[in-house]
Amino acid sequence: MLNTIKKLSKALERIWDMLLYVAVVMMVALLAICACTVLLRKVFIGGFNWSDEAMRYLMVYATFLSLPYLVSKKKNITIDLTDLFFSKHAKGRFIFLVVSEILTLICCLALLPTSITFIALNISGYSNAMRLPLWLVYLCMPIGLGLSAIASINNLTKLLVIKEEA
Repeated sequence: MLNTIKKLSKALERIWDMLLYVAVVMMVALLAICACTVLLRKVFIGGFNWSDEAMRYLMVYATFLSLPYLVSKKKNITIDLTDLFFSKHAKGRFIFLVVSEILTLICCLALLPTSITFIALNISGYSNAMRLPLWLVYLCMPIGLGLSAIASINNLTKLLVIKEEA
């Protein structure tokens, strides 16, 4: 049973890594669109009508898709000073890590229904420049929050079941 949990945990870590790479590709695309837009505006006094909207959506998607990776690597709540404060208190550090994971999980789960409601309210709308359905634009929120909740549960499993520091 423990081996299965370890394998599942490793598989989730690979998924978070893949999502990070997708987010990096989105950020590179954002940078390329931004550079082209600046060049076109300065040189040709023109530009793309859709570029500002595309950059905004790429930034939001990259943020929410990288969120599970950040949660899994403890880049969300855990502060570097915890090592300093709890360097000699392993039990205090352990308690802090468990509490921070529980708070992360609560935040993700608390925001998840709101993000789904937000999509439902915008189900028939379209973006201005690109004419994308708004539900598609906002879909990154429940995906990112849901996967982040899973990443937090995975971290808790590592701490409490596998007995390794997440």
